[in-house]
Parts: sequence; C-alpha cells; structure tokens
Amino acid sequence: MTEGIRREDWEVLGVEPGADLEKVHRAYHTRRSLFSQSSLATYSLLGERERDEFLGRIDEAFMRISNAAADLTTAALQGADDFDVDTTLAGLRTPTDLVGDPGAFLRHHRLVSGLTLEQVSVETKVRPNVLDSIEKEEWSKLPAPVFVRGFVLQVARLLRMDEPEQLAAAYIAKMKIELGED
Repeated sequence: MTEGIRREDWEVLGVEPGADLEKVHRAYHTRRSLFSQSSLATYSLLGERERDEFLGRIDEAFMRISNAAADLTTAALQGADDFDVDTTLAGLRTPTDLVGDPGAFLRHHRLVSGLTLEQVSVETKVRPNVLDSIEKEEWSKLPAPVFVRGFVLQVARLLRMDEPEQLAAAYIAKMKIELGED
C-alpha cells in the first residue's frame, strides 16, 4: 500500500521520515516557493532545466506521500486493523471525521490549500492564536461558542469547503460537550 514512498521523497521535501501530514504539507509549499522561477534564492544557482527537474521531484515526492496518506485513510475508514503499513506513517492519516475531529479536519483543509494561519488571519480578521486554538480544539482558550461558530464558518468558506454550516455545527456541538455545557 505505501511501498511507493522512498527515503528520497522525505529528503527532497526536507522532512524526517514519518513526519505528520501537516509538516509534509508545510515542507512541500516551502520547497515549491523556494525553487519557483520568481525565487531569488536559487536564481543564480540553478538553470531553468535544473529548477524544473527539481520542482518535478518535489511534486512527485509529495504525490507519493499524499497517496500513502490516502491509502492509510481508506484503510482506517474500512476498519482494516491488520493492513500492512509502516507504523511510522501513522501521522499521515488524513482527518476525515468531520464530527469527531472538526479541528483537525479544518487544519487539514487549510494545509491542503497551502495557507498559513497568518494568511487565513488576514483574510478572516481572526487572530492567528484563536485560529490555532480552534484547530487544536483548545476549548479553554476560545471565546464564547457564538463567536467560535462565526470564526469556523469564515474559515470554512475561505477554504471553499463543502458544508461550512455542518462543520460549524459539529465544532460547536463538540465544544459544548467538552466544556460540559450540553
């Protein structure tokens, strides 16, 4: 299932083997921007052909790791406890449980979109530390549920997610349970 991942894939992205999906996404976007044509960092170091080849290697490595994440997620959803997979890849599993893990679900979609917390903050006018607390489900650091619902809706709409209302409702339901308000 994950036999396509090579040690070189981790090295090309500059992450340790078995890094979680968040680090893989961050590394991919960082490497893509570092080696882009508009990057001054590599302008005099690489020719156009070399740069294109390296960008291709970055894309291939990311796709192999992402496909492994999809395989892990599919196996987990099908309830396969005995699938043959390297346990160091467990952090790659894509959060798919909108109701049970809405913060991780939101973080995953932000990372897939290639946005940082700061970029989302600029667009939504929600402070980065609040966005971080929403993603980490740090209930004690969040304001009242009515505000959190609005923040989750703003972020979900910015990320063009399906069913932003459903995500916000799931998030608030979990928040109320965790805070003992329900």
